[in-house]
Amino acid sequence: MVKLKLKNSVKCFLPLLVMVLIVIFFVPKKILNLEQVKHQLYYLYIVHDINVDEEWLHRPTQICEGTFTGYGNEFAILRDVEVFPETHFKLKCASRKFRNYQFTNGMGAKNHLNQWLEALEDTSVTESKNVQKKKTIFVLRYEYANLYHQMTDFYNAFLVAKLLKIPPDDLDVVLTDRNSPSVLDKAWDVLFGNVTKVKDMKEPVFYKEVIWAVIGYNSPMNFHSLNSLPYVEEFSHFFKTRYNTGPKVLDCAGVSILFVWRRNYVAHPGNPSGTISRKIKNEKELIEAVQEVFPGHSVAGIQLDEHEINDQVKWVSQTDILVGMHGAGMSHIMELPYHAGVLELFPTYKAKTNRHFRAMARWRGLHYRSWQNINPNNEFKGQYTRIPPIVVTQHLLGLYRDMCGSITIPAKT
Repeated sequence: MVKLKLKNSVKCFLPLLVMVLIVIFFVPKKILNLEQVKHQLYYLYIVHDINVDEEWLHRPTQICEGTFTGYGNEFAILRDVEVFPETHFKLKCASRKFRNYQFTNGMGAKNHLNQWLEALEDTSVTESKNVQKKKTIFVLRYEYANLYHQMTDFYNAFLVAKLLKIPPDDLDVVLTDRNSPSVLDKAWDVLFGNVTKVKDMKEPVFYKEVIWAVIGYNSPMNFHSLNSLPYVEEFSHFFKTRYNTGPKVLDCAGVSILFVWRRNYVAHPGNPSGTISRKIKNEKELIEAVQEVFPGHSVAGIQLDEHEINDQVKWVSQTDILVGMHGAGMSHIMELPYHAGVLELFPTYKAKTNRHFRAMARWRGLHYRSWQNINPNNEFKGQYTRIPPIVVTQHLLGLYRDMCGSITIPAKT
């Protein structure tokens, strides 16, 4: 059951009203997608709750005696299905009733599951020599090199496995996108069972049970107005356990502060120059300023994307306060200890209404602070921003108080 209530802010409601009126009166009805509008409104303005057990799992739509079962218009299970290398599915089902089933379109994208469903063919002859008996989830990654969007895909697969009571090791994965290899690919091998890519398929495969995954844009993790994220702590524990990271006990006499640096790098062929935005100009100055205020504590900075994902998870899981510019790397909030703090920084040109990581911290019950530059003199060519050291040290002191209750920073010797 979804409970809705408007935020107690006229500033939030007025843009909502204006947007709705513009859509209703000026967008041609032929291209007006009210479902898409609904998702945009949920995403931007409406505080709500979601019970995936009730809304997804307990409202199945079964067709052809259960060979196709849709769950909450978000994902589906297909039984005794043949899959071809071009991601084409054949199912023993003469009924066309599944043509009336519709998956929910995602934030900013149509749902490819509707395309798969439209192309689904009835067959009575099996061409496949290969038979896969393990349950297998098919995932199409829309943004394969972006940690935030990959985190939504990881979470979706975890969530479906939990709802269907499938142990992660018993859930194989097929990645249906045809993108170049990414450092994030290896995470799938760690988190779930055997992982293959459609582009490596040479011949049809007969699957006893296929799961069409919830698309990343429809992940509950992508709806930042949710009061709570279903099974968020279970997901955090699952993620850290799969990487064999132990618990971090808070030691107020020696906290660990980690800066996540954003630097130019080639994450995928679509950005051959490697140029990215939201970089910090004065990294060394910030480290030195924080070391001055927090003597005897661990203060470090790292460009996480230069390292393997397993190292990233291990470092962050042992961090007490995570600091960084708004960016995908802050998705590691999911691996922070339960007591941790987060400081998120924004340049002038990136609105704080981008609530991805504020929401993650809130769902996990972490301490969160943010700062946005309003001084144009702090913005430099190449999308670098100078962060005043006093801003960072004061926010870190605040987070320290939030965690430890009082300042017990040892004096310099």
